[in-house]
Parts: sequence; C-alpha cells; structure tokens
Amino acid sequence: MPKTRDDFMFGSGLADNFQGTIVEAAFVVNKEYAEISGTQDPMLTLTLDGPELSQPFSQGWSCGAAKKWEATNGGKEVVSGVDPDAHGFNENSRAGQLVARMFKLVGNGDIEKGRDFFIARDKWMTQADFYDGLTFFWSRESMKTVAGDSKDVLMPTSYVATEAKKGAAKASKASPTPAATGDFSDELMERLAVFADSKTVKELKVAVVNGELVGKDDDQYKAFSTAVLKGTLIDKLKADNTLMVGPEDKFVKI
Repeated sequence: MPKTRDDFMFGSGLADNFQGTIVEAAFVVNKEYAEISGTQDPMLTLTLDGPELSQPFSQGWSCGAAKKWEATNGGKEVVSGVDPDAHGFNENSRAGQLVARMFKLVGNGDIEKGRDFFIARDKWMTQADFYDGLTFFWSRESMKTVAGDSKDVLMPTSYVATEAKKGAAKASKASPTPAATGDFSDELMERLAVFADSKTVKELKVAVVNGELVGKDDDQYKAFSTAVLKGTLIDKLKADNTLMVGPEDKFVKI
C-alpha cells in the first residue's frame, strides 16, 4: 500500500493516544524531576494499563510547591505543611489541572456534575484512592510551564468507564472481544470510510475518541475507538481499497 508522511514520522518513545485504566496511584518523589527542580516535593504518580500498552507504565504530575506537600501513609496521601486542612491542589499545578480535566470529562462537559461523581467516591484529591480504577483515553498535549515555555504533558481526553477493578485492563488484553480485533459490521466500516473522508489520521482518531461516529453510550464504543486508535480498521480500509491517502495527508474515500 502507498506510504504516507505519517509512516516517516519520528516517535518520542512516550505513550500517546491510548486507552488507559489507573491501576495504582501514589504520591512519591520522582528522582529525575527532583534533580531538575531541586526539590523533594512528592508528585501524584499514576500507573496506567490498557489493551494498547505492552506493559503498565507510571506518569507523574507535580502537586505544586506552595503548600509544601508531604507524602504520608506510604505515599497514599499528601498533607500540606502549611495548612493541614487543605485537601485540594492549586489549580495551576499539573495535578490540579489533571483533576480539573477529570471533573470536566466525567461530567461530560459539566464540571459540577463531574465533581459530584468524585464527592460520591468520598475521597479527597490528596488521597490516592481518589484516582483508583478510572479509565480514560490519554494524549500528550502542549501546556505552558511556569517559566513560560511549552511542554508535552499526558492528559486525559475522554472518559471511558465508571470504575474498573485493578487488573481489569490486563484481563481485557488477555481476552479481547471480537470487536476489539476488528470484527465490525460492513455497515459500520462503510460509515467509518465516509466519516474519514477529508480527514487526516489525527483528525479521524480525535473525532472517533470524542464519540462523533459511535456514541460513548454505545456498547461498541470502547472496542471501536480502540481499533481506530491502533490503526487496525484504518489499515483494513486501505487494504480493501476503500480509503486512500490524498493531498495534505487527508483520507479520500474511493
């Protein structure tokens, strides 16, 4: 099949555009970050796993330094050395931005609805259990640093499920559903081809993850969006000569 510009892009080696379940959360000091920042501030560290990942990996978000957070209970909680009654991160910290995004996504755009979901979980954002078992799609996006520079930060882009028990992501990898392997109806594949027309690979993936083709409340959404992100369905449409890549790397339905 013809090669495209995407085939010759360099990879960062960092996980991007994937579905991941938070299988573990902790507040720990990241050695590399500590060396750069010159501090020993604990970071919110989430371990993610999912069907598109070969193995779980951990990612950290800084909690901010103003409240002098200290990890307690074996990293299961952080307590402010300035205000022991504080239970929320600064909104400008990476951890604060992460939680704000979670509120918005879980509430399907309604931040207060998302906040109510976490209130029902009865955990503070300063506790590791606050994050356990949540599933999102994750992507790296450019965000401003304190110094005014830009840095790619892993952030959730779409809420997938309510809660998943630890190890659920591993189970999905071991026993994929027929849909996860690309066994979708001819009608849905035709809709995908029409939908892909005039879009780039990135535009198509973002639209599918946002539920623009198969709604998030559809039983097929999870498997379908995963198959599109992995490129399984795109490759199938190319091989069937249903799609081709045209000018400006945009798909053209044949």
